[in-house]
Amino acid sequence: MLVLIQAAVPRKVAEWICQRIPLFEWTPVEATYDDRGRGTRLRLLSPAAAAERDGRDYHANRQTVIEELTSPEMPTPNGVVFGLRTGGKAGTSECLEPGKEYEFQWRYPFPGPGRWGFYLRLQSGDRATGRRVSFLREVTNSDDARGVLIEMVRQARSRNPES
Repeated sequence: MLVLIQAAVPRKVAEWICQRIPLFEWTPVEATYDDRGRGTRLRLLSPAAAAERDGRDYHANRQTVIEELTSPEMPTPNGVVFGLRTGGKAGTSECLEPGKEYEFQWRYPFPGPGRWGFYLRLQSGDRATGRRVSFLREVTNSDDARGVLIEMVRQARSRNPES
């Protein structure tokens, strides 16, 4: 399970979470490259598969995890989770090791939206559809995106005062 939070959690909540789920450190990730050497797929190895591969114990220290969850300092997100590797040897794959540095191309919507819009997945009963929401203008950061979205909502409400 991957948990994404944007602020520190209360200690009691962190302890409650850590008592109920197995805790592991980041495991190696297999990156696959297309015929042009662009990252196309990332596969996170399970703790068991990673341990079988390199003999390392990937169990995380419960107290360390609690301290990280309650800390006001939020670390930079791991690029493996939110990005694709920027390049490798065409038609191959490689194992990205924890603790080493790699270059990633961030995928939106994290850490911020696309410059011209974002994709939205809508669920209506059993039917799920995707829609692209285009911004009124190019945005360069999260605050700018928030402002443009507020402006778009205001415009929509002014056209339909009942909402």
